[in-house]
Amino acid sequence: MIIEKYIVLMNKEIDGIISPRESEKLRDYLKMNPEAMKYYNDLKNSLALLNKIPENDPPENLKKSIMNSIDRNRYLQNTGKQKKMSSRAGNYLHPRFAMAIVLGIVIGIAVYPIFFTGDKNAENYNVNGTIGLVDEISEISNTAISAERVNGSVKLFKNRDSFWFDVEIFTQKNFSFNFGYDKTKFIFISLEIPDSTEIFMEREGDKISVNGKTRTHFKLNFNQVASVPSEFKIGLMVQGNEELNKLIKVK
Repeated sequence: MIIEKYIVLMNKEIDGIISPRESEKLRDYLKMNPEAMKYYNDLKNSLALLNKIPENDPPENLKKSIMNSIDRNRYLQNTGKQKKMSSRAGNYLHPRFAMAIVLGIVIGIAVYPIFFTGDKNAENYNVNGTIGLVDEISEISNTAISAERVNGSVKLFKNRDSFWFDVEIFTQKNFSFNFGYDKTKFIFISLEIPDSTEIFMEREGDKISVNGKTRTHFKLNFNQVASVPSEFKIGLMVQGNEELNKLIKVK
């Protein structure tokens, strides 16, 4: 387990904006937590790899071709409903996501001179495949919540060995959202919530409980450590009444 406030300090250390006192606290924490040390090293390695990528300005028509190949409706259809999320653990990108993005960029740069240098017709190539290199997110489950006291949704997404729940709850009552998981197969990474949301999280063994009141949107991030079939158990209690109880199987 990595305490959220130390993820903030890792990002501040990498960005060069950490205070001497914070840096000392982070160093002491990393010495005592091998999992946190690995996470920190992954972050640094991702940044180092990204800094090695040379600048390469492609032809203007190639840029237009790339932009025209993007389905804008896919990204704009929920614009009015979505709000920018920020984390109490700080805005950060998980190292595995960062490595996937970096790998896509490196492959793109390596392939570019082969296919596009010296070819006058290169600007007409279909570039959809290049954009798709890092688009591997899949939706595992989508559960609607509809009851007298509460409405909302619970979605589970996957990218390689990273899983995350995206939860929206609309209620004026006290609620408790419970997550159960196998600790031998998953590691809990973080809880992401808007700064204005008044909720709190409790953890005990292989169970996580997110408690609050009124409209809420939050995310729970997990890492899969054993690539074998497993499951998540989710449940929602509102004013002491069970409104959701579901088992989600994952591979």
